Amino acid sequence: MVQSEHVVAYGINAPQVWIVVRGRPPGPGYGHLALSANGKAAVDAAYKGGLSCGGSDDGPPGMRPQYGERYYAAYLRDPDGLRVEVVSRR
Repeated sequence: MVQSEHVVAYGINAPQVWIVVRGRPPGPGYGHLALSANGKAAVDAAYKGGLSCGGSDDGPPGMRPQYGERYYAAYLRDPDGLRVEVVSRR
């Protein structure tokens, strides 16, 4: 587990679920939930599934070299406007 004033992350062998910006009630325009995926196909499928369930696009699947050489991620907004990231480093 990783924990600070602004973030908490959970996982068994490494952080897998990240919740960023703590201590505020839900609201659009802040906060970030990051989920670790097992490869690019899983990121793509989660993005497609999120859109089909009422989420909106906040960044289609693709490489994000600013975060690392193998960082592949997609970003969605849930129906309340909160940001969800699905990421693979494989």
